[in-house]
Amino acid sequence: MKQETNAAATTLEQVNAMPAATWGWLKMNQTKLELSDELAAAPAEAVEVEGLGEQFSGAADAFGTAMNAMAERFPERRASAPGDAADRARITPETELDVPATSVYQAGAIKLEEELSPAEAFETGLGEAAYAYLAEHATKRIVIDVPAYQHATVTVRVSGVDAAAAIAAIDIVARPQATLDLHIALDSPVTGEGVVGSVLRVCAHEYATVNVTCTQTLDDSWIALDDTGLFLDEGARVNVQHTVLGAGASATGLAGDLLGDTAKVTIDTDYLGAREQVRDFNYELRHRGRKTEC
Repeated sequence: MKQETNAAATTLEQVNAMPAATWGWLKMNQTKLELSDELAAAPAEAVEVEGLGEQFSGAADAFGTAMNAMAERFPERRASAPGDAADRARITPETELDVPATSVYQAGAIKLEEELSPAEAFETGLGEAAYAYLAEHATKRIVIDVPAYQHATVTVRVSGVDAAAAIAAIDIVARPQATLDLHIALDSPVTGEGVVGSVLRVCAHEYATVNVTCTQTLDDSWIALDDTGLFLDEGARVNVQHTVLGAGASATGLAGDLLGDTAKVTIDTDYLGAREQVRDFNYELRHRGRKTEC
């Protein structure tokens, strides 16, 4: 992760970076975004929220608390790949050639399995640099905490503001067997240019269901950033619909950790592109639970 700053713009490196690099000539390993340093913070009115009453409004630290609690739900590290700690422990001068060598990606995956808690392993699809930018420049922070067995429907609208960054930071905690329907709209009702985006973090408990619909209809003069991170407990379901219809440059990233057995993620993406528009997508789902599906 690298973030470079010059007098005119902040350059976000390694946005939507693939977990393991492919052939360089495909130019698909990552993308780069330049965001003007002169962008102002959009007023709070640029982010509208409907359907979030006191019943479903969570504490500011609800997501972090829920993720930390998952360390107790999943205390044991599961068996990892060849080259893991068990293999490394038996290395001697006589056996070192019997232990498989690991790539950088494999070493990272082994560390994730053996050392990191669910909270430490959590990530979003756009990557660290983009997430840091979105979180730091968030116009409004929204915490949705749906109690067990309850059903909530929430709509978040983010409107572009000329020469500004309008960003919604949304945290979701769906308690056991809760259901949430979340609708996100990124639009530019007025003429201008700037950044419009959302950063979404989801913690879905046992057998919870979270349905996310995100529709982006910006004009060509805008940059759109749509960043999502998911954690799924046992039997949880997350369904995502991404519809990308506009923006001069649009980056959509989603990462999910299916740690609970039988967890399932469904993603449906529709997009249009024309003229010089740029579209970049990254979907990374880690199947760590048994009988998981995406």
